[in-house]
Amino acid sequence: MAIDFIFFIDIILNFFMGYYDSNEELVDSRPKIIKSYLKTWFIIDIVSIFPISMILNTASYSSLARIARLPKLYRLIRIFK
Repeated sequence: MAIDFIFFIDIILNFFMGYYDSNEELVDSRPKIIKSYLKTWFIIDIVSIFPISMILNTASYSSLARIARLPKLYRLIRIFK
């Protein structure tokens, strides 16, 4: 959770930091910075801090992990035959 918090702070800071456009000119206008960030990295950054572990129930995740191991079990049975 500490790392997610650090990434959250990074998202907030990205709304205030200028950037260089394609003409190599510094853009420091807040509306342009916000618009550019929302169009580019914002969605990826939000998804990266999304707390998936809190949303998925531990029991359902465990059952999904067991289902994911079925192909390995099938292969192991074939090897023993």
